[in-house]
Amino acid sequence: MYFWVCAVYDMNRIIVLFFGFTLLGVVASAVTTFPGVQGAYIGPTKYCTTMVKHDYIISVSVIELVNDTLIFLAIMYKLGMADIRRSPTSQISNAWKPTGRLQSFTRVFLQDSQIYYS
Repeated sequence: MYFWVCAVYDMNRIIVLFFGFTLLGVVASAVTTFPGVQGAYIGPTKYCTTMVKHDYIISVSVIELVNDTLIFLAIMYKLGMADIRRSPTSQISNAWKPTGRLQSFTRVFLQDSQIYYS
């Protein structure tokens, strides 16, 4: 999703740096999962599962969720502002109301994002 936000904002330096920094945070938090979990046998069987050794592992999921949500909101803001500029009545108060007339790219992006989050 990092490349999506870079493309939508046309490689804006501030956006690229901010979301690049958040991406580094996601990668750094993901690296902490290796020492935070361990394998353990399930009873007397030959099968095994992972067990959490440290409680900070939940932060990995939270950091990734926050990063993805920030990227999603940034892209939707940019697409929404593009729709406002194209609409004949460019009143910001009416622009965010559901009208049922989304541009095809915006509609496809929303559907793709729904699949990504589910």
